[in-house]
Amino acid sequence: MIALGCLAAGILAYFMGDVWHWYQLALCLIVVAVGSFFVPRLFHTTGTPLQMGLDEYIGQEAIIKIVDGTTKITLGGVDRLAKSDTELSEGQKVTIIGRNGTILIVK
Repeated sequence: MIALGCLAAGILAYFMGDVWHWYQLALCLIVVAVGSFFVPRLFHTTGTPLQMGLDEYIGQEAIIKIVDGTTKITLGGVDRLAKSDTELSEGQKVTIIGRNGTILIVK
């Protein structure tokens, strides 16, 4: 997306001649922001809602591990904080059912 923003700014400078650099920067940022929002949705064709960030882990299963008294699960090689209404034990298999900020809620 950054490349498309730079390309748009370059085309603006080419056709408009002596254009202020602020206009080029503004156009670049607008193209990057709009493209970053719409392009993933444009190519998402599965019919299910597009989930990004930690939301994409909802519904997956993971194994609990206790690190220094903190309940964690590993997703994509990264340890994430986990929380549940019930007591969790080391090695227990859980399903991610939601999130609260960066803390994953498991069952």
